[in-house]
Amino acid sequence: MRYSIVWAVALTLGACSGRPALPSTSPGPALTTLQVSVESAPATRPVDGVVEAIDGALLSAQTGGRITAIVHDVGGPVAAGAVLLNITALEQNATLHAAESALTGAQSALADASARYDRIQSLYDEHIAAKAQHEAALASRDRAQAEFAAAQSNLTHARENVAYTAVRAPFAGIVSSRVVELGETVAPGQPLIAIVSPKDLRVSFNVPASIAAAVRSRDEALVQTASGVIAVRHLTIFPEAGKDTSTFRARGLLPPGTALAPGTPVRVELPTGESDQVSVPDNTLVRRSEVVGVYVVDAAGVPSLRYVRPGHSDGSRTRILAGLHAGERIATDPAAAARRLAGPTP
Repeated sequence: MRYSIVWAVALTLGACSGRPALPSTSPGPALTTLQVSVESAPATRPVDGVVEAIDGALLSAQTGGRITAIVHDVGGPVAAGAVLLNITALEQNATLHAAESALTGAQSALADASARYDRIQSLYDEHIAAKAQHEAALASRDRAQAEFAAAQSNLTHARENVAYTAVRAPFAGIVSSRVVELGETVAPGQPLIAIVSPKDLRVSFNVPASIAAAVRSRDEALVQTASGVIAVRHLTIFPEAGKDTSTFRARGLLPPGTALAPGTPVRVELPTGESDQVSVPDNTLVRRSEVVGVYVVDAAGVPSLRYVRPGHSDGSRTRILAGLHAGERIATDPAAAARRLAGPTP
Protein backbone atom coordinates (compact mmCIF):
# COMPACT_ATOMS: atom_id res chain seq x y z
CA MET A 1 0.00 0.00 0.00
CA ARG A 2 1.18 3.44 -0.82
CA TYR A 3 0.12 6.73 0.60
CA SER A 4 1.62 10.18 0.44
CA ILE A 5 2.24 12.63 3.24
CA VAL A 6 2.13 16.23 2.04
CA TRP A 7 2.72 17.96 5.38
CA ALA A 8 2.35 17.45 9.09
CA VAL A 9 2.53 19.96 11.90
CA ALA A 10 2.55 18.70 15.47
CA LEU A 11 1.50 20.93 18.30
CA THR A 12 1.96 19.93 21.95
CA LEU A 13 0.01 21.91 24.53
CA GLY A 14 1.19 22.34 28.10
CA ALA A 15 -0.35 23.57 31.30
CA CYS A 16 -1.07 27.28 31.43
CA SER A 17 1.91 28.40 33.56
CA GLY A 18 5.25 30.08 33.15
CA ARG A 19 7.01 26.77 32.68
CA PRO A 20 7.75 25.31 29.21
CA ALA A 21 4.70 23.62 27.60
CA LEU A 22 5.15 19.88 27.98
CA PRO A 23 2.60 17.04 27.73
CA SER A 24 1.14 16.21 31.09
CA THR A 25 2.23 12.87 32.51
CA SER A 26 -0.13 13.05 35.49
CA PRO A 27 -1.96 9.81 36.15
CA GLY A 28 -5.50 9.44 34.88
CA PRO A 29 -7.81 7.05 33.09
CA ALA A 30 -6.44 5.68 29.84
CA LEU A 31 -7.69 7.40 26.71
CA THR A 32 -9.78 5.40 24.26
CA THR A 33 -7.95 5.31 20.94
CA LEU A 34 -8.19 3.82 17.51
CA GLN A 35 -5.42 2.90 15.11
CA VAL A 36 -5.21 4.76 11.81
CA SER A 37 -5.19 2.45 8.81
CA VAL A 38 -4.93 2.82 5.06
CA GLU A 39 -8.03 1.95 3.06
CA SER A 40 -8.78 1.69 -0.61
CA ALA A 41 -11.31 4.39 -1.49
CA PRO A 42 -12.41 6.42 -4.51
CA ALA A 43 -9.91 9.08 -5.52
CA THR A 44 -11.54 12.44 -6.22
CA ARG A 45 -10.54 15.76 -7.75
CA PRO A 46 -12.23 18.91 -6.37
CA VAL A 47 -13.34 21.62 -8.81
CA ASP A 48 -15.42 24.76 -8.44
CA GLY A 49 -19.01 24.70 -9.64
CA VAL A 50 -22.11 26.88 -9.61
CA VAL A 51 -25.77 25.99 -9.17
CA GLU A 52 -28.00 26.90 -12.12
CA ALA A 53 -31.73 26.86 -12.75
CA ILE A 54 -32.68 24.57 -15.62
CA ASP A 55 -35.58 26.85 -16.49
CA GLY A 56 -34.43 30.46 -16.73
CA ALA A 57 -35.29 33.23 -19.18
CA LEU A 58 -34.35 36.83 -19.83
CA LEU A 59 -37.50 38.40 -21.24
CA SER A 60 -37.15 41.14 -23.87
CA ALA A 61 -39.63 43.67 -25.19
CA GLN A 62 -41.59 42.47 -28.23
CA THR A 63 -43.13 45.87 -28.84
CA GLY A 64 -42.14 49.46 -28.19
CA GLY A 65 -43.51 51.79 -25.54
CA ARG A 66 -43.08 53.12 -22.03
CA ILE A 67 -43.05 51.02 -18.85
CA THR A 68 -46.26 51.91 -16.99
CA ALA A 69 -46.23 49.31 -14.20
CA ILE A 70 -43.85 46.87 -12.51
CA VAL A 71 -46.21 44.23 -11.19
CA HIS A 72 -43.60 41.77 -9.86
CA ASP A 73 -40.11 42.81 -8.79
CA VAL A 74 -36.87 41.00 -7.94
CA GLY A 75 -37.28 38.17 -5.44
CA GLY A 76 -41.01 37.85 -5.88
CA PRO A 77 -42.56 34.47 -6.74
CA VAL A 78 -44.74 34.44 -9.84
CA ALA A 79 -47.14 31.95 -11.39
CA ALA A 80 -46.97 30.85 -15.01
CA GLY A 81 -48.65 33.47 -17.19
CA ALA A 82 -48.59 36.17 -14.50
CA VAL A 83 -48.04 39.76 -15.71
CA LEU A 84 -44.58 41.04 -14.75
CA LEU A 85 -44.50 44.42 -16.52
CA ASN A 86 -46.94 46.62 -18.41
CA ILE A 87 -46.05 48.75 -21.45
CA THR A 88 -48.16 51.58 -22.89
CA ALA A 89 -50.64 50.27 -25.45
CA LEU A 90 -52.08 53.47 -27.05
CA GLU A 91 -50.41 52.99 -30.41
CA GLN A 92 -50.99 49.25 -30.38
CA ASN A 93 -54.70 49.67 -29.61
CA ALA A 94 -55.07 52.23 -32.39
CA THR A 95 -53.45 49.81 -34.82
CA LEU A 96 -55.79 47.07 -33.59
CA HIS A 97 -58.91 49.19 -34.20
CA ALA A 98 -57.67 50.09 -37.67
CA ALA A 99 -57.04 46.40 -38.42
CA GLU A 100 -60.53 45.49 -37.21
CA SER A 101 -62.06 48.14 -39.49
CA ALA A 102 -59.95 47.00 -42.42
CA LEU A 103 -61.10 43.44 -41.89
CA THR A 104 -64.75 44.49 -41.83
CA GLY A 105 -64.27 46.37 -45.11
CA ALA A 106 -62.42 43.47 -46.71
CA GLN A 107 -65.14 41.07 -45.62
CA SER A 108 -67.84 43.25 -47.22
CA ALA A 109 -65.82 43.62 -50.42
CA LEU A 110 -65.34 39.87 -50.58
CA ALA A 111 -69.06 39.27 -50.13
CA ASP A 112 -69.88 41.70 -52.97
CA ALA A 113 -67.23 40.26 -55.28
CA SER A 114 -68.36 36.70 -54.57
CA ALA A 115 -72.03 37.55 -55.24
CA ARG A 116 -71.12 39.30 -58.49
CA TYR A 117 -69.01 36.35 -59.58
CA ASP A 118 -71.87 33.95 -58.86
CA ARG A 119 -74.23 36.01 -61.05
CA ILE A 120 -71.74 36.25 -63.90
CA GLN A 121 -70.99 32.54 -63.60
CA SER A 122 -74.70 31.70 -63.94
CA LEU A 123 -75.04 33.92 -66.99
CA TYR A 124 -71.84 32.56 -68.48
CA ASP A 125 -73.12 29.00 -68.10
CA GLU A 126 -76.23 30.04 -70.09
CA HIS A 127 -73.98 31.65 -72.75
CA ILE A 128 -75.41 35.08 -71.94
CA ALA A 129 -72.35 36.71 -70.35
CA ALA A 130 -69.17 37.13 -72.33
CA LYS A 131 -65.96 35.30 -71.42
CA ALA A 132 -64.25 38.62 -70.64
CA GLN A 133 -66.97 39.47 -68.09
CA HIS A 134 -66.54 36.06 -66.46
CA GLU A 135 -62.78 36.44 -66.20
CA ALA A 136 -63.08 39.96 -64.78
CA ALA A 137 -65.55 38.78 -62.12
CA LEU A 138 -63.28 35.86 -61.21
CA ALA A 139 -60.25 38.13 -60.88
CA SER A 140 -62.25 40.58 -58.75
CA ARG A 141 -63.35 37.79 -56.41
CA ASP A 142 -59.81 36.37 -56.10
CA ARG A 143 -58.45 39.84 -55.35
CA ALA A 144 -61.08 40.34 -52.66
CA GLN A 145 -60.20 36.99 -51.13
CA ALA A 146 -56.51 37.93 -51.00
CA GLU A 147 -57.31 41.30 -49.42
CA PHE A 148 -59.51 39.59 -46.85
CA ALA A 149 -56.73 37.13 -45.95
CA ALA A 150 -54.25 40.02 -45.61
CA ALA A 151 -56.70 41.89 -43.36
CA GLN A 152 -57.01 38.80 -41.17
CA SER A 153 -53.23 38.56 -40.86
CA ASN A 154 -52.95 42.25 -40.00
CA LEU A 155 -55.59 41.84 -37.30
CA THR A 156 -53.76 38.87 -35.81
CA HIS A 157 -50.51 40.85 -35.78
CA ALA A 158 -52.24 43.84 -34.18
CA ARG A 159 -53.74 41.66 -31.47
CA GLU A 160 -50.33 40.14 -30.73
CA ASN A 161 -48.80 43.61 -30.41
CA VAL A 162 -51.45 44.55 -27.87
CA ALA A 163 -50.77 41.33 -25.96
CA TYR A 164 -47.04 42.12 -25.98
CA THR A 165 -47.70 45.22 -23.86
CA ALA A 166 -48.27 42.86 -20.90
CA VAL A 167 -45.00 41.01 -20.28
CA ARG A 168 -45.93 37.62 -18.80
CA ALA A 169 -43.97 34.89 -17.01
CA PRO A 170 -43.39 31.89 -19.34
CA PHE A 171 -43.30 29.54 -16.33
CA ALA A 172 -43.69 29.63 -12.55
CA GLY A 173 -40.60 30.87 -10.75
CA ILE A 174 -38.90 33.82 -9.09
CA VAL A 175 -37.91 37.16 -10.61
CA SER A 176 -34.11 37.16 -10.50
CA SER A 177 -33.29 40.55 -12.04
CA ARG A 178 -34.82 43.62 -13.65
CA VAL A 179 -32.97 45.91 -16.07
CA VAL A 180 -35.59 48.60 -16.75
CA GLU A 181 -37.20 51.24 -14.56
CA LEU A 182 -40.75 52.54 -14.26
CA GLY A 183 -41.41 55.14 -16.96
CA GLU A 184 -38.50 54.07 -19.14
CA THR A 185 -39.08 53.85 -22.89
CA VAL A 186 -38.19 50.51 -24.41
CA ALA A 187 -37.77 49.25 -27.96
CA PRO A 188 -38.43 45.78 -29.41
CA GLY A 189 -35.62 43.39 -28.46
CA GLN A 190 -34.54 45.33 -25.37
CA PRO A 191 -34.01 43.12 -22.24
CA LEU A 192 -36.55 43.80 -19.51
CA ILE A 193 -36.69 41.25 -16.69
CA ALA A 194 -35.32 37.78 -15.87
CA ILE A 195 -37.06 34.86 -14.19
CA VAL A 196 -35.74 31.53 -12.93
CA SER A 197 -37.44 28.42 -11.61
CA PRO A 198 -35.82 27.05 -8.42
CA LYS A 199 -37.76 23.82 -8.79
CA ASP A 200 -35.33 22.05 -11.14
CA LEU A 201 -31.63 22.74 -10.59
CA ARG A 202 -28.33 21.62 -12.05
CA VAL A 203 -24.67 22.23 -11.27
CA SER A 204 -22.24 23.52 -13.89
CA PHE A 205 -18.45 23.12 -13.66
CA ASN A 206 -15.29 22.62 -15.70
CA VAL A 207 -13.45 19.28 -15.92
CA PRO A 208 -9.65 19.45 -16.40
CA ALA A 209 -8.56 17.75 -19.61
CA SER A 210 -6.17 15.51 -17.65
CA ILE A 211 -9.04 13.70 -15.89
CA ALA A 212 -11.82 14.12 -18.48
CA ALA A 213 -11.57 10.52 -19.71
CA ALA A 214 -11.72 9.11 -16.17
CA VAL A 215 -14.71 11.28 -15.25
CA ARG A 216 -16.53 10.28 -18.44
CA SER A 217 -16.00 6.59 -17.73
CA ARG A 218 -17.29 6.84 -14.14
CA ASP A 219 -20.17 9.19 -15.03
CA GLU A 220 -20.62 10.54 -11.51
CA ALA A 221 -19.93 13.63 -9.43
CA LEU A 222 -20.57 14.75 -5.86
CA VAL A 223 -21.51 18.22 -4.66
CA GLN A 224 -20.26 19.31 -1.25
CA THR A 225 -22.71 21.48 0.73
CA ALA A 226 -22.94 22.64 4.33
CA SER A 227 -25.65 20.04 4.97
CA GLY A 228 -23.87 17.11 3.33
CA VAL A 229 -22.97 15.50 0.03
CA ILE A 230 -25.34 15.50 -2.98
CA ALA A 231 -24.94 13.02 -5.83
CA VAL A 232 -25.22 14.55 -9.30
CA ARG A 233 -27.50 12.75 -11.78
CA HIS A 234 -27.22 12.53 -15.57
CA LEU A 235 -23.73 13.96 -15.87
CA THR A 236 -23.03 15.59 -19.24
CA ILE A 237 -19.53 16.54 -20.41
CA PHE A 238 -19.34 18.71 -23.49
CA PRO A 239 -17.20 17.25 -26.29
CA GLU A 240 -15.10 20.35 -27.01
CA ALA A 241 -12.44 21.71 -24.64
CA GLY A 242 -11.98 25.41 -24.05
CA LYS A 243 -9.14 26.88 -26.07
CA ASP A 244 -7.77 29.02 -23.25
CA THR A 245 -8.54 26.83 -20.22
CA SER A 246 -7.98 23.26 -21.52
CA THR A 247 -11.06 22.18 -19.62
CA PHE A 248 -14.34 20.62 -20.66
CA ARG A 249 -17.59 22.23 -19.65
CA ALA A 250 -19.82 19.82 -17.73
CA ARG A 251 -23.12 19.86 -15.92
CA GLY A 252 -25.41 17.48 -14.08
CA LEU A 253 -28.85 17.45 -12.52
CA LEU A 254 -29.39 17.94 -8.80
CA PRO A 255 -32.05 15.88 -7.00
CA PRO A 256 -35.55 17.39 -6.64
CA GLY A 257 -35.93 19.43 -3.48
CA THR A 258 -32.27 20.46 -3.28
CA ALA A 259 -32.12 23.47 -0.95
CA LEU A 260 -29.70 25.56 -3.01
CA ALA A 261 -30.35 28.85 -4.76
CA PRO A 262 -29.38 29.43 -8.41
CA GLY A 263 -25.98 31.13 -8.56
CA THR A 264 -24.66 29.46 -5.38
CA PRO A 265 -20.97 28.47 -5.69
CA VAL A 266 -20.26 24.88 -4.64
CA ARG A 267 -17.37 22.44 -4.56
CA VAL A 268 -17.72 19.47 -6.86
CA GLU A 269 -15.81 16.24 -6.20
CA LEU A 270 -15.03 14.26 -9.36
CA PRO A 271 -14.22 10.55 -8.76
CA THR A 272 -11.27 9.54 -10.94
CA GLY A 273 -10.46 6.01 -9.72
CA GLU A 274 -9.30 4.18 -6.59
CA SER A 275 -6.44 5.06 -4.24
CA ASP A 276 -5.07 4.17 -0.80
CA GLN A 277 -6.30 6.77 1.66
CA VAL A 278 -6.31 7.56 5.36
CA SER A 279 -9.64 8.49 6.89
CA VAL A 280 -10.89 9.07 10.44
CA PRO A 281 -14.34 9.35 12.05
CA ASP A 282 -15.71 12.86 11.96
CA ASN A 283 -16.20 12.94 15.73
CA THR A 284 -12.43 12.58 16.30
CA LEU A 285 -11.66 15.85 14.53
CA VAL A 286 -10.94 19.09 16.38
CA ARG A 287 -11.92 22.27 14.55
CA ARG A 288 -10.40 25.57 15.57
CA SER A 289 -11.34 28.47 13.33
CA GLU A 290 -10.23 27.38 9.85
CA VAL A 291 -7.85 24.60 10.90
CA VAL A 292 -8.59 20.96 11.70
CA GLY A 293 -6.62 18.57 13.92
CA VAL A 294 -6.69 15.26 15.80
CA TYR A 295 -5.23 14.18 19.12
CA VAL A 296 -2.43 11.67 18.42
CA VAL A 297 -1.68 9.40 21.39
CA ASP A 298 1.88 8.06 21.75
CA ALA A 299 3.00 4.72 23.19
CA ALA A 300 3.00 6.18 26.71
CA GLY A 301 -0.63 7.24 26.35
CA VAL A 302 0.19 10.95 26.15
CA PRO A 303 -1.92 12.91 23.63
CA SER A 304 -0.74 15.76 21.45
CA LEU A 305 -2.76 17.92 19.10
CA ARG A 306 -1.70 17.63 15.47
CA TYR A 307 -3.13 19.68 12.68
CA VAL A 308 -4.09 17.80 9.52
CA ARG A 309 -5.39 18.66 6.07
CA PRO A 310 -8.90 17.20 5.61
CA GLY A 311 -10.44 16.14 2.34
CA HIS A 312 -13.83 14.78 1.33
CA SER A 313 -16.31 13.74 4.03
CA ASP A 314 -19.11 11.25 3.47
CA GLY A 315 -20.98 12.43 6.55
CA SER A 316 -19.37 9.97 8.99
CA ARG A 317 -15.68 9.77 7.99
CA THR A 318 -13.31 12.39 6.63
CA ARG A 319 -10.38 11.68 4.33
CA ILE A 320 -7.05 12.99 5.66
CA LEU A 321 -4.87 14.30 2.85
CA ALA A 322 -1.81 15.06 4.97
CA GLY A 323 -0.60 15.13 8.57
CA LEU A 324 -1.45 11.60 9.74
CA HIS A 325 0.40 8.29 9.33
CA ALA A 326 -1.06 4.81 9.05
CA GLY A 327 -0.41 2.90 12.26
CA GLU A 328 -0.64 5.94 14.55
CA ARG A 329 -3.29 6.01 17.26
CA ILE A 330 -5.72 8.89 17.78
CA ALA A 331 -8.06 9.71 20.62
CA THR A 332 -11.71 8.90 19.97
CA ASP A 333 -12.78 11.51 22.55
CA PRO A 334 -11.07 14.85 21.72
CA ALA A 335 -12.55 16.51 24.84
CA ALA A 336 -11.00 13.90 27.14
CA ALA A 337 -7.64 14.27 25.36
CA ALA A 338 -7.78 18.04 25.79
CA ARG A 339 -8.45 17.65 29.52
CA ARG A 340 -5.51 15.25 29.80
CA LEU A 341 -3.23 17.82 28.15
CA ALA A 342 -4.45 20.60 30.44
CA GLY A 343 -3.54 18.56 33.53
CA PRO A 344 -5.30 18.60 36.92
CA THR A 345 -7.40 21.62 37.77
CA PRO A 346 -5.66 23.73 40.43
